[in-house]
Amino acid sequence: MPRDIKLLTIFVSCPQDLPPERSVLESVIDELNQKLRDSHSVEFRTMGWGSLVPGVGPDAQAVINNQVGEDYDIYIGILGHRFGTQTPRAGSGTEEEFERAYQRWRNVPDTVRILFYFKSASDVPLQELDLAQLGKVQEFRRRISPQVLYSNFKTADDFLKQVRDHLWQLIIREWKAGRWTVPTSAPVKIEAQLPSSLSDGDSTGQKRPGETISESEGEEEEDAAGMLDAVVEAQESIDAGLAALSRITIINAENNKTIAAIPRLTSRLKKALRSTKTQLDELIAGITIISDRGASILERLKTASDMPEND
Repeated sequence: MPRDIKLLTIFVSCPQDLPPERSVLESVIDELNQKLRDSHSVEFRTMGWGSLVPGVGPDAQAVINNQVGEDYDIYIGILGHRFGTQTPRAGSGTEEEFERAYQRWRNVPDTVRILFYFKSASDVPLQELDLAQLGKVQEFRRRISPQVLYSNFKTADDFLKQVRDHLWQLIIREWKAGRWTVPTSAPVKIEAQLPSSLSDGDSTGQKRPGETISESEGEEEEDAAGMLDAVVEAQESIDAGLAALSRITIINAENNKTIAAIPRLTSRLKKALRSTKTQLDELIAGITIISDRGASILERLKTASDMPEND
């Protein structure tokens, strides 16, 4: 007699700059489905950008929210070095989708499970880093860390190994009688400060299913934060240097314009001097003529005055 297969939907929430991880997740699901159908009568399917259709609403994220709704069983969030585009209600679409999933888990914890992953930015070339976006990722991770035990990875291969193990363990440990088991401790509220996102809270030790973070990963996170500070300082120094270089360039351009104008000014001055010299020569010539004529007249007057008068 054929068995009923429970279809579990995974909602993949991440910016659009992580296509390798999306592809990896699809391959992991294909692999796990072959085993889970026989062992637990369940099967995964993904829901993400590819599952959405164009629509109209108050804003783009609202359209996504309406289409996604609560029609998923597992939320998987992934962030790399980009946080995403701000929405009217949160710092990014991924942040808003996480908040909705977390509030659902808090209100009805046997209906959804949450896994969150952060990809290291250490291998991203500096010229490709948007420091403002990276800073928002770091701040978001800091804010959710008291309530969310997330996992860090560096490469798509690392992500493959982690998410495959986490999804498998999630079914083995927490999928019972067609539902998720209820956590032994009460869900803790994460205070929302819209539109920025989540505020700080006290840690409860609440563990998300299937998520792992080692002490070495915590040290790597601190090192990454220190590296980010150093990168920010370096970027500020570079920006200051570029600003100074820009001012120097402007000054040089103005100087170059002045220098380029010197030959024209010199030429005009020479022409003016030549014109003045010609006019001066003409004036001198005129004065000479007048002087010669005056002398001639004086000589004639003198000669006339020296002639004897006739009786």
